Amino acid sequence: MEQLKEALTSAPVLILPDPERDYVIEADASDQAVGAVLMQDQGNGLQPIAYLSKKLHGAELNYPIHDKEALAIIIAFKMWSCYLKGRKTTVYTDHCSLKYLKTQPSLSRRQVRWIDFLETHFHYNIVYKPGHKNKTDALSRPAHL
Repeated sequence: MEQLKEALTSAPVLILPDPERDYVIEADASDQAVGAVLMQDQGNGLQPIAYLSKKLHGAELNYPIHDKEALAIIIAFKMWSCYLKGRKTTVYTDHCSLKYLKTQPSLSRRQVRWIDFLETHFHYNIVYKPGHKNKTDALSRPAHL
């Protein structure tokens, strides 16, 4: 909880999005929640535009962890679609297998729907980033929900 408070109240503060620049999303999931941060580099390194945190409910709580991690990405794209459509977006996740989601030989219906949503509306690339380097780790922890 203290880590989250510190992250949200210290520099860098939120910046306004520049519609001419590409975006970066860092997303993460825990057993009970998902979180993400939308960022841009406007010349001073990556700075946050918006944060999101959502407690999981119902069937979402039963998803396997790789689906919870993917759900964090889907929720982020839905939440920020007005910014992301038509712009290149790099997505950082601490779940390595999501880099290969589109090329998996067998997918669940849910995963197929999610891939279809992303492929139809967005230009994105998923990149692995170890959890200890991921800014959204605190946003996906249930202590603050």
